[in-house]
Amino acid sequence: MLNELLVPLDGSKTAEISIAYATALAQIAKSQVHLIKVTEPGSTPSQFEDENYLEKVKGHIQAQAETRSQNLIAKSLTGKPADEILNYADAANIDLIIVSSHGKSADSKWFLGSVADKLLRAAKQSILLIKKPLSVSPINQTKIFNKILLPLDGSKTGESAIPTMEEMAYLTGAELILFRVVAQSSLQRDSFLGFTDEVLEELIEQADIGNQDRKESAEKYLAEVEISFKQKGLKVSSIVVFGQPADQIIDYSQANNVDLIATASHGRSGITRWVFGSVTDKILHAGDTPVLVVKAKIA
Repeated sequence: MLNELLVPLDGSKTAEISIAYATALAQIAKSQVHLIKVTEPGSTPSQFEDENYLEKVKGHIQAQAETRSQNLIAKSLTGKPADEILNYADAANIDLIIVSSHGKSADSKWFLGSVADKLLRAAKQSILLIKKPLSVSPINQTKIFNKILLPLDGSKTGESAIPTMEEMAYLTGAELILFRVVAQSSLQRDSFLGFTDEVLEELIEQADIGNQDRKESAEKYLAEVEISFKQKGLKVSSIVVFGQPADQIIDYSQANNVDLIATASHGRSGITRWVFGSVTDKILHAGDTPVLVVKAKIA
């Protein structure tokens, strides 16, 4: 459930791009939005200035969208930003942290620095990483996402994102695209044209059969996952491609106007190599498509 949404701010316009996403989600999910700003001890601005800033942000939200004041909480905190955000998220039973990938300026990225990076690694809550402003007005907006890409690799960790994405697709009316990348055999006939002998030709044919078998298995897996979504009346499709997972996910999302890429990881203490390895790490850095990292504990 998306009952409590948290938006960390630092006073910059780049950090504020996450507000429109939070406001739109809050309207359709009837959520409460928490706005927090953390100032390190001894730094400027003062806590009084922070409180004034947050009140201005609240007023702007209420003027731009049909958000009741009781559904907006603003809190000024003092301490180390990442630690205070994590502590607040736990204490307030936050379901989703919505954070911009940029910090104080376009040249100073939170994600590449310490704040968003720590949140992605340490939070037990799911995190929506925003990389670009919402292209539509949040006023009564129910279609902030039209296409959601959910890569699945057949693992329980990957499948842990399914319940959250069911809710997100239901709330936004988005089409959910199930995506599976299959590793292709390195033996390719085109690489050996004019050089193949009878033995090598047989090996290549066997590799081709193996590729087709893996693709059909992946298609069958996604078809089975599709059933549960369709039974709930959700719009869902699936696609299987060959190649490198990160590259294929990024290329497909950019070529097909995907609005959100979803991925999954374990909770606070169980971050996996996949999440900050060659796949999700590239997805988090590449392009400007928002990424939702679903945190889930696998039994």
